[in-house]
Amino acid sequence: MKNATVGFRVHSGWSAVVAVCLEKGAPFVLHRQRLQLVETFTYRFRQPYHTGERMALAEAREFIAGVREKGRELAYRAIRGLQAESEGRDYSLSHGAVFPASGRALP
Repeated sequence: MKNATVGFRVHSGWSAVVAVCLEKGAPFVLHRQRLQLVETFTYRFRQPYHTGERMALAEAREFIAGVREKGRELAYRAIRGLQAESEGRDYSLSHGAVFPASGRALP
């Protein structure tokens, strides 16, 4: 089985996912997708901390915990699916990376 690497670039409510390997010394894209990290793609769920800041503290904690748990579940399912698809093509996802936002330095 050949090795492949998977990378994630997270955005608000979704992540770009790309799996790559080397074929004849050059990068080759095995898979790419847009992974939804929220079940309902609305501002309320894509921006949970902004939504939570308008709630009572206990309600906000519960809301944030729910969004976080759902995001973990969706990501886990997608990663397992990608892993199975890669293994079916004789590739093992041996490495991974999360690419941080390209945010500007604070003043």
